Amino acid sequence: MSDRPVVLVLPDLMAGGAQRQALLLAESLGIEEIALVLLTDRPDELMPPTDLRVFRLGFEPQFGVWAKARNVIQLLLRLRRQIAALEPAVVVGMLDTVNVRVSLAMLGSGIRVICRVATDPLGDQLTRLEALLRWLLYPRASAVVMQAEEYVVSTFWARRSDCVVIPNGVKLHPTRADLARKQITAVGRLEPEKEMHIVIDAFAGLAPDFPNWSVTIAGEGSCRTALEQQTTRRALDEQVRLPGVSSETASLLGRTSIFVLTSRYEGMPNALMEAMSMGVPSIATDSSAGVRLLLRSGGGYLVPVGDVHAIRTRLRELMEDPAVRHRLGEEARVAVEEFDVDTLASRWRLLIERVGRC
Repeated sequence: MSDRPVVLVLPDLMAGGAQRQALLLAESLGIEEIALVLLTDRPDELMPPTDLRVFRLGFEPQFGVWAKARNVIQLLLRLRRQIAALEPAVVVGMLDTVNVRVSLAMLGSGIRVICRVATDPLGDQLTRLEALLRWLLYPRASAVVMQAEEYVVSTFWARRSDCVVIPNGVKLHPTRADLARKQITAVGRLEPEKEMHIVIDAFAGLAPDFPNWSVTIAGEGSCRTALEQQTTRRALDEQVRLPGVSSETASLLGRTSIFVLTSRYEGMPNALMEAMSMGVPSIATDSSAGVRLLLRSGGGYLVPVGDVHAIRTRLRELMEDPAVRHRLGEEARVAVEEFDVDTLASRWRLLIERVGRC
């Protein structure tokens, strides 16, 4: 790549999928070539490498129409000044809400912008204004990176844009999970769209038959209190744990026998990819093209979104039969190899070089 840096823009370093992908991408492309711009000063849940350049703009949401408008204008000006000072070859927005702000801030600057779409564009939660701005601005971007071909052909604004399909990457683990541990794990933000309550509901119908099995739901968010109350109400305090954000996801998944993903909508889930790379069989809701892409060659079961009975049925099957767990676990390790982050980083490098030459 050129001597000028590539700037990745994120809202923060909370433990979200886009944030994890940004750090993986920075590591694979070469940290010395990357600068990270964060819009807010929220506390980090993910630790960036010590030699990665990180710039924080300190944006804080305001309430009230005029306060919000003034705040957004100040953010755009601050973002434009910071990026211009870095003299980047390319700026990459890592998720939709950031992409809109980066695209507005860079209008007329001559700096090339790549917009990365982190979730299924048909199921995202943008405001009407953000969705309109995406429709207007994405075709002006130098490239739009989508997770799957299905997103490109199903989205009108994507068909008007210069779209490139680069799925999420995962660092392949040399070690295998211990599938004899009798441990079910879910990883993700404790927010309504992740529907973590379904994990508890599904397990509650099985717990009397499997007293030696336990559930860990790793993550943090606004639904924590409701999930804790649900656990107590279901008399599962001895079998269900909510330990918060895990700084050692690989260690947690290494002690996992079954991984469960219950999201209402998704992009290409990092936690599912990590579980598969360690040979953990999965049960996942059919919540995005990205999930279908990961499990198309085996490694787990797709179930309808919100279907507690289907998840409970598949859990029972895997809990009862270690041979099925091991077979699906081997399938998962093979299936996820095509998403090796170093291989996908080479595609990012080619895209950045092409855009930088334009």
